[in-house]
Amino acid sequence: MDGDRKNLRPRPAVQRGDVPDGSRASTARPAEPTAGRRPVLGNASVTIQPSSGAAGGTVVAWPSLDHGNSVRHLIAGSMDAAWSTVPIFADSHGGHQFFITSGGGSTAPPTENDFLDTADAAMIADLEAAWADFNAAITTFSAAAQNTPPPPPPATDSRGFWRIKADWSLDSDSDGILDHAEFALAAAQAAAGDGLVGNPHNADTNNDGIPDG
Repeated sequence: MDGDRKNLRPRPAVQRGDVPDGSRASTARPAEPTAGRRPVLGNASVTIQPSSGAAGGTVVAWPSLDHGNSVRHLIAGSMDAAWSTVPIFADSHGGHQFFITSGGGSTAPPTENDFLDTADAAMIADLEAAWADFNAAITTFSAAAQNTPPPPPPATDSRGFWRIKADWSLDSDSDGILDHAEFALAAAQAAAGDGLVGNPHNADTNNDGIPDG
């Protein structure tokens, strides 16, 4: 009986992280594999317009990725004429996913390019590197659209639904007047029969050399 009681002594509890032989087991999570993952791209929404300056080029405007203020920058590459038929274009290059809006008519270039902080400089470098490819893609898309027959009209009882996100802080032409205010101004002037002054895609609608804002 005494021998049996000796074998009934309580065993020490096994704590979390222990293994029965008394050694400590690692509780660290194994490193997650990164191979095969797609890199996370930074979103860049920009508006482009042909430069009216003698040197040509393209004026790019966007809310700064570093501080949020409006930035205007002149790049050397010109816009292909086909941009007029493709007002919105999206593609990626380098570390950025670009959402590009074509602003229509030409605009005066900045007297000198704004100073670019780290994120803005990286974005504009990717855009300039991809500009020739983007122009070529626009030409291809425009030609394909011209050769594609229009879709048949929808059934009379059909319905379509869209989800729209509005950015009330957007200033596409970086003139200091927000887009929604310029649209409202243009509508009011059209109703009154006045000349058009509000244009969210033209920073100098009356061509006096001074931004509208």
